[in-house]
Amino acid sequence: MQFSKKIQKKEINSITLFGPIKSDKNSIFANYDKTDNSSIVIFIDGGINFIDNIESLNLDNTYFVGDLDSAEEKKKKLLDSFMEDNIFQFSSDKDQSDLELALRLLTELTPNFRGNTINIFNILGARQDHHFSNLLALQSYVANHPLTNLILKLDSNVIISKGKVQIDHQGIFSIFTLNENSVTISGQAKYRLKQEALRPQSSQGLSNMAQGKVEIESSNSVIIFLE
Repeated sequence: MQFSKKIQKKEINSITLFGPIKSDKNSIFANYDKTDNSSIVIFIDGGINFIDNIESLNLDNTYFVGDLDSAEEKKKKLLDSFMEDNIFQFSSDKDQSDLELALRLLTELTPNFRGNTINIFNILGARQDHHFSNLLALQSYVANHPLTNLILKLDSNVIISKGKVQIDHQGIFSIFTLNENSVTISGQAKYRLKQEALRPQSSQGLSNMAQGKVEIESSNSVIIFLE
């Protein structure tokens, strides 16, 4: 599936994606600055349900991707305010999820992404098959991304990363990998590793304990759950 419109590549420092699955309104626009032209926002289908004020957005850097099957009728009208070239609406009869399409758009928009962290809200939960599919899509995106250090922060309790990431956490955290991986865990963690192999698709990284700042470094993508 191809995007039908010409993509204007942008120099971007900050990226935020909003999905349709649950509302975390206190987090959605907490750090958003509409005057920052180095930031882009992508609403994934029913993610537009969480827009309270269209005027709070920089519409030049605001995008929509989806088939509108999870968007509320009254919220669909918000697309009339979007830039025409920033709307990518697809048929519901497709073989890729709306999230996968948003990640493809993101890849085309930001070949020169100058940051290393992408914030993603409202993408986990709901149906278990959707939840698992989204985790797989995001893990694949990180694993195949040309950046050697990339961090996806999903809502408040899941991180998918490659390279170095620091967490500040009190409680249990677990690390899983789908690929061959060398992992270092340092800082205030009960179980620390130094460039040790983490077995793919295993429970080896289950139930570690953090008591403050922990640094995790991996040679390939890992999924980190914070409890």
